[in-house]
Amino acid sequence: MRIIGLGGAKSIYFMIMLVFCLPHYLFYLCSKSKQIIKLDVDRWTTCVSRSKYSNFIDLLYLLVFVKEFRNVFYLRIGPRSLMLRYIPPLSSLYIATKNENFGAGTFIQHGFSTVIAAESIGKNCWINQQVTIGYNNSNKYGYGKPIIGDNVRVSAGAKVCGKITVGDNSTIGVNAVVVKDVPSNSVVIPSPTMMIVDNNEKTYKRL
Repeated sequence: MRIIGLGGAKSIYFMIMLVFCLPHYLFYLCSKSKQIIKLDVDRWTTCVSRSKYSNFIDLLYLLVFVKEFRNVFYLRIGPRSLMLRYIPPLSSLYIATKNENFGAGTFIQHGFSTVIAAESIGKNCWINQQVTIGYNNSNKYGYGKPIIGDNVRVSAGAKVCGKITVGDNSTIGVNAVVVKDVPSNSVVIPSPTMMIVDNNEKTYKRL
């Protein structure tokens, strides 16, 4: 088992689960989203601080040990994933964004109690636990769902709601509540919600 960097009971568990995951790999090979899934595998392997092996090994490792990855994988596969859910996804992670609008390489860390219902998510985003990215039906802030740019990080407990845009390379801080547009290259922190970096320049202003 040296080839996959595991040892002891974990390697035995992995070998047993390989049998159950082989149908997943076959669905992957036949999927229209195969190239996107490959990008997901590369990014997630890096984000979980694991050495890269073959695409086959890395995909199966993520399916076996990372429940959040299963949620994304099943999104990519589409309705046919119902046949694969005998290996369950993380039940408290809900993704309502369409596959074609869910950017390749988007990583979900500790996806407990997280709802992702954006209009679109960019490439290589990072989403933490207890995050809500969702719909707003407020008369004040407008109706609709957020558009999240590329390389955006939404930190633990943050809420991003309504018909707004979060620009590329921005960070939404822990427990921040965002209901207005955030420019690219910005950092937003809560209590009160302040923008402390705006387009790579330091600033301190309320949103």
